[in-house]
Amino acid sequence: MSRTFYKYIVCLIVLLQGMVCSAQSIDEYQMKAGYIGKFANYIDWSGHSEDYNSEFFIISIIGNSPIEQALRDFYMNQKINDKPVKILSINDITLISKINILFIAPDNEQNLDQIIRKTEFKPILTVSDASGFSQYGVLINFYIDNNTIRFEINKTMVEKADLEMNSLLYRVAKITGNE
Repeated sequence: MSRTFYKYIVCLIVLLQGMVCSAQSIDEYQMKAGYIGKFANYIDWSGHSEDYNSEFFIISIIGNSPIEQALRDFYMNQKINDKPVKILSINDITLISKINILFIAPDNEQNLDQIIRKTEFKPILTVSDASGFSQYGVLINFYIDNNTIRFEINKTMVEKADLEMNSLLYRVAKITGNE
């Protein structure tokens, strides 16, 4: 049986216990996983090929988040920028190197300054879904507005990261940071 079927069974059990659960919350992390791959299509890392593993497109997750499994499921047989995707879970800030995207879980609030300092001038796309993380330096941050997943971009930090981000991405995002 599929993983989605089990998610719906768990949701049904939770509903029967009187708790709130919706199909939307089940799909939220799959949608965010898809967005992360789409972001990569609007960013040019070509000037930084020496900073990356040439064999894989690497997405790392620091901390605990349901998005980790969603990313693993979503990119099991997919490619980003013509490379197979490797999903890595890391617990130590010193392991942040030679990656393309770093998802920062909300449980990293105490370490956020250190993470930002470690990634600030590197061509690493940092992404999170924790309230306020964009204002502290995360490049792209998801938020929910009227039951819709949206994202904000910290333009100042994108420029410091020396990433070439397509202007189309800016057009559909809320811009934070100094403009």
